[in-house]
Amino acid sequence: MSSDEVPSSSEKLPSVSSPRTNGWECPWHPFQVIAWLVVLLFIISHYGFLVFYFPQYWRVIGYVIPGIIIIIHIFSTIITTSINPADNNVRLKLRDGMFKRGMFDRSRHEHVIEDLHCHLCDTDVSKSAKHCRICDKCVNGFDHHCKWLNTCVGKRNYKYFIVTITSGLIGAVFAALISLIFFIIFFASRENLRYFCDL
Repeated sequence: MSSDEVPSSSEKLPSVSSPRTNGWECPWHPFQVIAWLVVLLFIISHYGFLVFYFPQYWRVIGYVIPGIIIIIHIFSTIITTSINPADNNVRLKLRDGMFKRGMFDRSRHEHVIEDLHCHLCDTDVSKSAKHCRICDKCVNGFDHHCKWLNTCVGKRNYKYFIVTITSGLIGAVFAALISLIFFIIFFASRENLRYFCDL
């Protein structure tokens, strides 16, 4: 645990805000809004325009494959964002309504978490926990704070995060390939494009 988790200018750092439960809580990060707009743009452009230029024998594929990718991506994103990745003891305190904020005194403590006890969450935490200063809570198996999802990625939502990243990557590659095919055919010959679409 490094000491850069809290501002170096503070001798005493009280934790006064309520910890973020999940990524849906305001304020939303601009990257989170952009991510959802990109997904919406892909859906509109593909199903509102591009799929109608597919050859007849490709059209079913053009509907089904992107649809499966989009559904998987949206659901995994929603699940990843909705899960509270906080450490078990932190979640228990929140659930029982007994969450009492602590204070980090740099003159007395070198790190926010010492001997498996978080001074800001004022509770014992697991060995793999780290205190996220953005969400203001300890996250079990902390990997990173994802600005695109507006939440931390940890042990509880990591597998769904991998599905989100993988499905997004596959969707982006699929869109790029389809766009490249139409781009090449269009600039090679517009007649070829018309013939290709009429097949």
